[in-house]
Amino acid sequence: MPSRTIRTWLPSLPTPGKNSLCAVNGKLFQWPIHRYLPGLTYFFKNIDIYDKEIGAGYVPKDADDLKKILQQLNRPQENRWAIGNVATAPFNFGLGGFAALFGAPYMWGKDAAGRLVRDRETEPYKAAVGYVRDLWAAGLMWANAPTAQLSRPDFAAGHFALSVEGFGNSWNDLWRQCLQQNPPNHFDIIQPFAAHAGDKPIGYLSGGWVSTNVMKKASPERIKQVLNVVDWLAAPFGSQEDLLLSYGVEGTDYTLDANGDPKTTAEGVARAGYVPWRYIAQHPYVQYQADLPGYAKRSFEVEQQLVASGIGDVTSGFYSKTLYSAQGNGADQTFLDGMNDLIMGRRPFSDYDQLVKDWRSAAGDQIRDEFTQAMQGA
Repeated sequence: MPSRTIRTWLPSLPTPGKNSLCAVNGKLFQWPIHRYLPGLTYFFKNIDIYDKEIGAGYVPKDADDLKKILQQLNRPQENRWAIGNVATAPFNFGLGGFAALFGAPYMWGKDAAGRLVRDRETEPYKAAVGYVRDLWAAGLMWANAPTAQLSRPDFAAGHFALSVEGFGNSWNDLWRQCLQQNPPNHFDIIQPFAAHAGDKPIGYLSGGWVSTNVMKKASPERIKQVLNVVDWLAAPFGSQEDLLLSYGVEGTDYTLDANGDPKTTAEGVARAGYVPWRYIAQHPYVQYQADLPGYAKRSFEVEQQLVASGIGDVTSGFYSKTLYSAQGNGADQTFLDGMNDLIMGRRPFSDYDQLVKDWRSAAGDQIRDEFTQAMQGA
């Protein structure tokens, strides 16, 4: 059995994965689930629709050009909209993708004076909300967005031509769903572009981790017992344990081809791919999906491009108590609910500034102060 433990592989985790605040002052308090850097805010296209009607490889020149493209792609009478996402978090009508398009910071940035500023406090973010509001009013966005729980199945089925989606697992899932269509659909990312021609395109980079886990207080013996389970779930990529955890039982869920790669069954993907234990512990992420031919090469190419043009949250690696509290969560939800109302025209756009002020007084200013203090003490 390979030698590995959470305590031995954590120090070798890529630097972004350490931004998860799992280790504090040399002590391990929790452990992260490591993932890729590109996040959840990129424009994806249905190749079979976009390339045929707009042109293969065509990248919008700016936000005005994007709207013209969406108008050309929109066919609601055929149950096909130009672009779609659900209204609920974390998508919020794809608002994060539009915020990046207009050049807003990712979560937290800094203003000209070096002061922390939240994305929603900036003019680019406000412009993005106004732009999405305009797309909704023009009937270019998927009509089911306000009530639907998921948008990816409808995107895979061709009910809209574009969608704001994520790199990595989101792309994996979309890739699988599109291949199950009859006939199959095909999807790819649109190269990042800016709302204003000549501006530098950006995308948002995550902290390199998707979630963390922590154990309840227990006796040393119980902690050791649970850590042994966690260590086993974090088996190295390519090991026999990882093969079982990632692909299931040989002969039932997969077979090995001539190259020694798993050839999965549909049932095997469901039993071993969409499982919760991958979010308890797992080895550092590897761009390998045995059931998706061409995925590793294409995702690697795209990742290099996205990382090169990506920006991160300047508060990554720092802690704000209020951010994770009921106070912080409530203030954020109130703001996002207000954004959805603005986008759907249920409130006048002139309410935007007041929504930001309300968020600041409810939690935003306190969160900023806590982050500022933590960063000054680093």
